[in-house]
Amino acid sequence: MKAAEPNLSAWVAANAGAGKTYTLAARVTRLLLAGAAPERILCLTYTKAAAAEMFDRLFKQLGEWSMLSDSALAERIEKIGADPGSKEDLRAARRLFAKALETPGGLKIQTIHSFCQYVLSRFPLEAGVPASFKVLDDRSASELLATARARVFERAARDAELNEAVVYLATRLSDAKLQQILDSALTGDRGKLDAFFEKVGSENWTALVRKAHGASEDDTPESLAKEFCAGLKREEDKLKAAIAWLSSGSKTDGERGAALAAAKELLGEMEQFDGICAVVLTKDGTLRKALATKKLIEARPDLAAWLGTLGETVLSTLERLNAAKAAMLADAALKIIFEVRDVYAAEKRARNFLDYDDLIVRTHRLLNQHGAAWVLYKLDEGIDHILIDEAQDTSGLQWDIIQKLTEEFFAGEGVARAPRTLFAVGDEKQSIFSFQGADPRQFERRRAFFAKRAEEGQREFLYQPLQDSWRSAPQILSFVDQTFASAEARDGLTSSDTPIKHNPLKDLKGCVEFWPPISASDGADLDPWDLRPVDMQQESSPVVQLAEQIAGRIRQWLDDGAALPGHDKPISPGDIMILLPRREPFGSEIIKRLKEHGVPVAGADRIVLTEQIAVMDLIAYGRFALLPEDDLNLAALLRSPLIGISESELFELAHGRKGTLWEALSARKTDFPEAYQLLSDARARADYAPPYEYYAHALLDGRRKLLNRLGVEARDAIDEFLSLALQYEMAATPSLEGFLHWMETGTEAVKRDMERGRDEVRVMTVHGAKGLEADIVILPDTTRLPTDSPDRGNLLYTDDGVLFPVPKDVAPAPVLAAKDAIVEAALKEYRRLLYVALTRARERLIVCGFENKKGTKPGSWHDLAGRAAEALGVAREDGVKIFGESALVSLGKQAKAAPDIVTLPDWARTSANAEQPAPWLIRPSQAAGMDEPASPSPLGAVSGVKRGQLVHTLLARLPDMPEELRRQVALQFLSARGVENPEPLVAQVLAVLDNHIFGMAFAPGSRAEVSLVADLPEIGPTARVHGRVDRLAVTGDEVLIVDFKTGRPLAQEQDVPRLYATQMALYRAAAMRIFPGKRISCSLVWTEGPLLLPLSPGFLDEETARIRSRLDQEGGAT
Repeated sequence: MKAAEPNLSAWVAANAGAGKTYTLAARVTRLLLAGAAPERILCLTYTKAAAAEMFDRLFKQLGEWSMLSDSALAERIEKIGADPGSKEDLRAARRLFAKALETPGGLKIQTIHSFCQYVLSRFPLEAGVPASFKVLDDRSASELLATARARVFERAARDAELNEAVVYLATRLSDAKLQQILDSALTGDRGKLDAFFEKVGSENWTALVRKAHGASEDDTPESLAKEFCAGLKREEDKLKAAIAWLSSGSKTDGERGAALAAAKELLGEMEQFDGICAVVLTKDGTLRKALATKKLIEARPDLAAWLGTLGETVLSTLERLNAAKAAMLADAALKIIFEVRDVYAAEKRARNFLDYDDLIVRTHRLLNQHGAAWVLYKLDEGIDHILIDEAQDTSGLQWDIIQKLTEEFFAGEGVARAPRTLFAVGDEKQSIFSFQGADPRQFERRRAFFAKRAEEGQREFLYQPLQDSWRSAPQILSFVDQTFASAEARDGLTSSDTPIKHNPLKDLKGCVEFWPPISASDGADLDPWDLRPVDMQQESSPVVQLAEQIAGRIRQWLDDGAALPGHDKPISPGDIMILLPRREPFGSEIIKRLKEHGVPVAGADRIVLTEQIAVMDLIAYGRFALLPEDDLNLAALLRSPLIGISESELFELAHGRKGTLWEALSARKTDFPEAYQLLSDARARADYAPPYEYYAHALLDGRRKLLNRLGVEARDAIDEFLSLALQYEMAATPSLEGFLHWMETGTEAVKRDMERGRDEVRVMTVHGAKGLEADIVILPDTTRLPTDSPDRGNLLYTDDGVLFPVPKDVAPAPVLAAKDAIVEAALKEYRRLLYVALTRARERLIVCGFENKKGTKPGSWHDLAGRAAEALGVAREDGVKIFGESALVSLGKQAKAAPDIVTLPDWARTSANAEQPAPWLIRPSQAAGMDEPASPSPLGAVSGVKRGQLVHTLLARLPDMPEELRRQVALQFLSARGVENPEPLVAQVLAVLDNHIFGMAFAPGSRAEVSLVADLPEIGPTARVHGRVDRLAVTGDEVLIVDFKTGRPLAQEQDVPRLYATQMALYRAAAMRIFPGKRISCSLVWTEGPLLLPLSPGFLDEETARIRSRLDQEGGAT
């Protein structure tokens, strides 16, 4: 546990199963024990799931510590390599849980993207980002990128240079290829593209791109063809002689001479060049070994030599021409990409958006720009310890950010502070996410960098390899070591050439089975009358045969109650993991076969949502509501689990119908009552329900139906569908049509959580299995090399520039070299992927495979594992090689344990109370059955409405001020609001305040502008009033409600307008509910006069009765 010591920086290179997460958690715990402030610890993980797991593990441990006795706690602390210390130290250890919870901000355990988001939101001005930016999810980013691309193509019609680039690409590439080039450049390869544009500027890349392709600055296909034809023209006599010479020879010579003559007569220079290329070059683009028969060559060796020179010239010109073509394609693509990139950035700015790449790029730019010292200083104040998980998957830009954050850890004033440390844990051999920017070479480069910085700062820096394995059996680990024993096999696994070595710590009885691959020739000839879909595997396919073998073997284990050696429980489906380098063609087939054998299987680890049957049925449900005349959609919906009518019932309903299928169903609704009711409800709710509410209602019973038919794996698809419905409502105007279009135009992929799964066989890719393990691991797709070919459509990036991925037969030398480098990098990652796959197994590993007609590829997983099996295994008669203890223990058929009986509490058996109806808010104008009367004539230049507002404001604020200041404040207030002659208005207000009649209303403790809310059952069952009283005074036994009026004064309550009477009656009724037992007095105060008009209880009681009567007549009470 030396690496967990809190006072030193450490770099841990840990094998699979060595306990990286445990070591990281122990390091954080020891930092806290050593007195490090929780808020000054930054732990960076690769994924949100890893951050959640680390957080959960750490707080679970600290929570347990808080409840342990001294002896038990001391034992736990010693287990992580720390000194328990004194009783006071133990008390401090118990308080760590509360300390970590209560610290503002708490422990910062997050992904690098989350941390960058925090930095940018803290320093938006310095970073040049919106202060309230939002982070785009992948779906929204893709849609915004498509919008930007469409706008650039629209602009091309008005921009000659851009139009030329679009036309050049569109006439030479397919739509799919062009789309692929643009998408890859602006998504996965965006970091490389940004680096290129930053290096060359916005408009200076053409010369660099040409140079990178090996093309001269002025070369074009036309100019090169013209140059070639001009040279040929100068040697026309030789050409004619060669044509005549070839014509005098054999049939082949004559045909070649005729082709040469025909090419000479072509008018176009490019056509001439192509014609001569066809004569002197093979289909592969290489120079023909002989351009004439031996007899002709012996007769005229000079012409034979001239033809050979012509061939060399053609080949040289063709290489230059291919380089020019590729460079022009790259230049055109970059022009379009640059414009799309610019529009995409502008769209994000307009919407205050940043995407995930922006978080890293903008933070990197922020910390490296001129004037970044202030930002670094503020960040440095809050960080003393940085811990990095899965360091092998950290990209170059992310490492640059970390280096900036740790600059003061090893130099300057930062060294003088309390120990500041860096801790990184990772494994080069498990770097398998290059498509996300991971570069395994960075692991060793950055280790060397930090080691040097620590040495310069005279700080201790520990490099700690962890070779122990707490996961796998000795036989599994020996097989892994033997698989990568040769330098060829471990090429790319580590930066050094040291042998791979694992030390097993668990005494398990493991076994490795190596099966011979199933050959394509092993199957019978295809039946020409087999009419199954073309994308469905034939029964004789090696894929189907292997899937059937594996499913049958698993079924047999379960039926026999087989157990692994040393286990007292039989093998269960959850103990088995099937790992694939790619999902298809084997993934769907093995899931199908397992289901046919009745083996519980979790389904695929990543699914495309719109390809899931449950989601397709839900979309059909919505489509029917929008267009019931679509018979095919309705037929599919009727057969779906949501309705579930039989095939024969559907035929009976549809065959011979006069109108649409919906009309036929409506006519026979008594025969299909449930279907008719469900579909009628779907149509009715579509008119007003937003998408989430619409589908949530449909799934009240629909979920059960879907899961009963499709299995529990459909649950993830259904939940994600509902989540997207909610997401759509938050981002767009809710509509069913819009949501369905949004769903159908997207390719939303859902990653399912296989770690916390049920007792089911897990079928998943090796990438998805990173960090997981299983007792039994099966590797079935092992005979092929990676299909991630260099012709996949991405631009190629080198130190010299950007290259276009033209096909191999027309690729210039730099493009070929770049493609070879990609192939080499893919093969290295392919071998690292094998290491990850092998090390997921705890006790049993099965390596098998299926072949196509080309057989097992050298260097494939099956080939590499086969060498280890040859060295370690013992062959059986069936060709299977066994290493370790292969026999399983039979425990017999196990009866399923009866489920635990759960006694429901009483509240769960009691029906919920009826939901209270929504309150019926009563407005005075509604209760009075009339509108408010018009205001009096304007007073001077002040309108009646404005005058009333000013008077109300003064009457609300002036009572709280000393009497001697009221006049001055009132004059200043009115003058500031443009009242030309404020004196009369001030006098009127002060007359109210100074009149002793109104003393109680303005006495100390009285309040202005008081809101009253109360339910009034005497008016209606759900009636509620919500009003604002101008003045409220509460004494020991009385409540005074005063409302100010600026209209013409009224001296008699019978003259009070109905609206005012209704308003005061409602206020009084509300006050009686709020202040039970007190006398409620209500008065109107006219500011002109001024005049106080008390309203008698009898007057207000009568008005309350009239309110109820009026509302009953209007039906308001119901």
